[in-house]
Amino acid sequence: MTLLLGRILALALCLAACASTPEPAPTSKQGASETSERSQPASAATPAGGAGHTPVYDGNATQTIKARPGERFVIALPANITTPFKWVVANPNEAIAKLVSNDYEDAPPAGCQGCVGYAGTTTLTFEAVASGAAALTLAYRGLGDDDAPPQREVAIQLTVE
Repeated sequence: MTLLLGRILALALCLAACASTPEPAPTSKQGASETSERSQPASAATPAGGAGHTPVYDGNATQTIKARPGERFVIALPANITTPFKWVVANPNEAIAKLVSNDYEDAPPAGCQGCVGYAGTTTLTFEAVASGAAALTLAYRGLGDDDAPPQREVAIQLTVE
């Protein structure tokens, strides 16, 4: 019974946080064709060919990612660390790309010190390993229950050339 009440409270906090989280500003995609627009990094400040730059993709909007062997890229997804869910790679294919890190960044509302239950961002950093193509499926799964269906899934087509 206590576990059920805890889950209901966590869900209520998640819903309250989602309702008060502002939508991110759209990114500038000047010069991007309609067919390649979804494979562009989410960051509007992406330097063209900048050495050492790791492109960041919005997991909510990205459908395809192209990378070169040895190149790293980041997929950013909304998350809430106060809920019992975590983003995981549902179908790892480490011959094409390997997960380097799975990090979480808090995003508390302005002027809210000590608040709990607000959303943040999970960033999944990958490194392209070898040429090939793979469907990359990311799942927002409950902790400790690998058999339960995910709360949410994101599918991205990855091409390494």
